[in-house]
Amino acid sequence: MKVQSILVSVFLLVTVPFALSQRITSSGKGIEPPRPQQILVKTNSQADNTLADFLAVTPDLPPGPLDVLQEYRDQMTSVSQTQDAELAVISQAVRSGQIKRADGEYLIQQRYQLALMQYEVFSALHDSLAYEIAQTPLAAPHSQTSCRSDAILVVPGPPSTGCSSTRNRSE
Repeated sequence: MKVQSILVSVFLLVTVPFALSQRITSSGKGIEPPRPQQILVKTNSQADNTLADFLAVTPDLPPGPLDVLQEYRDQMTSVSQTQDAELAVISQAVRSGQIKRADGEYLIQQRYQLALMQYEVFSALHDSLAYEIAQTPLAAPHSQTSCRSDAILVVPGPPSTGCSSTRNRSE
């Protein structure tokens, strides 16, 4: 370790003075810079390739509501398939004598309850999202509607159960 430090120090002591003593000599004839047309021609083809590469990439869009519905269905299917496979493994272990029958029954009950809860969660999420999608009005095409820039859109709020804005009939 010490030898390496000494060698590095000697190398730096020898090379640094030579590097600093070299002067940049410039003759009266300087190198002409490239003409702008040549630079633009070279850059343009590179920019076209870069732009083409950029446009070739498809952006990852967030999943829409219908995609999420399908994901919920897939998760429900996955839960039931996983449960079936695990129950088959437990049953095989009981048949082969690897675990006791009582332990097998306990594991089957636990796995069934867990799968049932997972399935119910995904089912509830699916049903609530399906209801929201059904309640959402479809967007009208732009050609059929004409909106002015000073138009005001009024959306009714959710019905309230507490204090409501009822008018006095005597007014």
